[in-house]
Amino acid sequence: MKLSLFSPPASCTSYRQVIDFCVKNRLEGLELFPMLELAGYDAQAARSVAQEAREKGLTLTCCSIGMDLGGADNSAQIDKLKQWVDCTAAAGAPYIHHTLALSLTKNYGPVTFRQMLDRLIPAARTVFDYAAERGIQCLYEDQGMYINGTAHFGAFLDALDRPAGVCLDVGNCLFVDEPPEKFAGEFMPLVRHVHLKDYIVRPAWMPNPGEGWYVSAAGNYMLEVTMGHGAVNFETVFELLLRSGYDGWYSLEYFGAGDVPEQEQSIKNVRRYYGNACARAAISGTAGLLAAK
Repeated sequence: MKLSLFSPPASCTSYRQVIDFCVKNRLEGLELFPMLELAGYDAQAARSVAQEAREKGLTLTCCSIGMDLGGADNSAQIDKLKQWVDCTAAAGAPYIHHTLALSLTKNYGPVTFRQMLDRLIPAARTVFDYAAERGIQCLYEDQGMYINGTAHFGAFLDALDRPAGVCLDVGNCLFVDEPPEKFAGEFMPLVRHVHLKDYIVRPAWMPNPGEGWYVSAAGNYMLEVTMGHGAVNFETVFELLLRSGYDGWYSLEYFGAGDVPEQEQSIKNVRRYYGNACARAAISGTAGLLAAK
């Protein structure tokens, strides 16, 4: 299992500390994100972080950017994404993943899905083509309330009309009340990268739990938790990926409450689930144990 880190522990104040955390926990990859030294669009900073990571034996797996292209005028966001493409190229990562309609509520006004596509597609094509010219592939994930779930995500890919890759986020599809194994099964041939996260899900008929909980499209309540403590069936998803022949990176994304202990427990859990999935996928016990490390 090739494990990468997307979201660093909250206590990290530099990418040097993030890299040390990866080395300590035997992670092999690092996914860059606009934070710490990379809070700005600085290609030199991206190059420096990448060099330090490689010196410690880490692979730069991807750059992920939270960007909202859902506004009526998204020209400024396009320019920022182009800058991040340049940062990705400077870091030597093969992929850039960026969000599309970032909001987790449909708060763009009275905008239908088709109208949202009319905003997103020209912007996404512009960024995709800019990245392709620099040898970088754009990835898109199931995220938000518009470009999420098998039907809407598939419609986006069809309209994009580009050889896009998929960043499978195993938790995000819960925002539209769809199990990750359904989404994974639909887009498996296009999966190039995987984000791992987990949520507790409480039904809509229960009282609102309060601050920190998200609300799904169907009104269910969701709380980000240590991987393995929530609703995501990691073993089933891993088995689907294994059977498909996926051999890419699994990147840990945890922005929930807590710090290093929650991150390290997540690492232990996903490794254990991956080992179990190897056995279920009829991979030899020895190979499964080696893959899970």
